[in-house]
Amino acid sequence: MATRSGSGVLSSDGLCVRSFSASEVLRLTLAGSEEANAGRWYATASEAAKGKLCEAYKLEPYPTDAQMDKLSRALRAPSRECIRTFYHSMHVKAQELCGHG
Repeated sequence: MATRSGSGVLSSDGLCVRSFSASEVLRLTLAGSEEANAGRWYATASEAAKGKLCEAYKLEPYPTDAQMDKLSRALRAPSRECIRTFYHSMHVKAQELCGHG
């Protein structure tokens, strides 16, 4: 389970509680192979765009479709689904960081 924390991502399963910055979770998400990152728009986005994604994630880790549409337009992402994939990947990595992977 990943929840919002003042400093980024809090991974907790009731036994293990760890805090990670959103940028660290993103870095770990992208640490896989090029093949794993193929199809992830944000994997090739600029550092500025990645920073904005992390800031948005820190503010709201479970955005509405309207919030994802707004972020997609602001970052000039190809679609809302690109933004949704970013959030999904962040959620999965946060769970893995707490030993659920």
